[in-house]
Parts: sequence; C-alpha cells; structure tokens
Amino acid sequence: MTSATDISDHGCNSVCDDCGKCTDADGTGLGCTDKCADHVSVTLKGSEAKFGEGVKGEPNLEVQRDGLVGNLSENEGATLTFTVNSEAGGSARLIVGVTTRTTAIKFTESMSVSVNSGEPLVSGAEVPATVPEESGKVVDNWYDTVEIDLGEITLNAGDNTIVFTRLSADANGFNFGYIRIVTDNAQA
Repeated sequence: MTSATDISDHGCNSVCDDCGKCTDADGTGLGCTDKCADHVSVTLKGSEAKFGEGVKGEPNLEVQRDGLVGNLSENEGATLTFTVNSEAGGSARLIVGVTTRTTAIKFTESMSVSVNSGEPLVSGAEVPATVPEESGKVVDNWYDTVEIDLGEITLNAGDNTIVFTRLSADANGFNFGYIRIVTDNAQA
C-alpha cells in the first residue's frame, strides 16, 4: 500500500501500489526516474482460501470487514490455502494484508508459508505494531489491514498452491485480509 511518504518522494504524485515506482511515463521530477514495470497483480481475499482446522477449530470469517479471516491467534496448525493460476511460471512478489497488534511480530515466526509444497518461505518481513490512537493508547487492531511484502516466490505454469500455517498456540497472531501476487506482465 502506498503511504503519504511514498507519494511525496515522487514529483508527479503518481505511484504504483504494487511496486512503489512512478506510473507517470512523462514524469521527470524527484523520484520519477524509476518507472513502474508492466506487471500483473492478482488479489485474493482471505475468505477465498480453503480453511484448515487447528487446535481451536477452523479459521472463520470476521463480519466486520469483507474477506477478513480470524481465529488464527492461539490456533496452532490452522491453515489458509490459496490456489493461484499463472499462465507462465516465474518469479513473483507475495504480499499479504494482515491486522496489527500492540507489538510488532515477525510474520514467519507467527505463520509458515509454503508455495507448491516447497520449503517454507524465509522472510524477515515484520507486521508492525498498531499505531497509537489520538489518546496515545495502543490497542490491538483486529479489523484494519496493513500490507506486508513477504518477498519473492516462484510460480509454476498453471495452478499454484500457497499455504499459510499458524505455527504456535501463543496469542501473538493477527487476522488475515488478503494475498496479492505481483508478476511481470511478460510472465502472466
């Protein structure tokens, strides 16, 4: 997701939500020299995943936000399985939308991510702590998502299976909003 800081770095105020680069082909101002590549972005809501049972049952839909999935904290072994079709194989970026907690959480310490039954994804991406309210109080945010770029994955031509598995039964989890897969247009 593009923040106000990202936009202010671009003289044209035209920034791609997927890659953070300038989308104005004629833009020559500050931050506009690095142009957006032609790419394809596919987003799947958390509710589009197949739910797998953990120690506290299956994940469930949160009615406060369309597509948001809960019952992942303290639910060791619970899974969300997404199927993504790619016309051609190749590398892609895996981005997730998740909610925040009062403390920052390293994503892969809370959830394991595997693509096509491969080795778990290694990522240093962190889910940031919730921003304090105007009152200065910091509380868990179970409904508004932030985007986390988990890094590069390899897709096969055809259907690809991406599985998110809750790793522990501790309370340090989050609700799951969506995944976004971003590929170069040449690979789509």
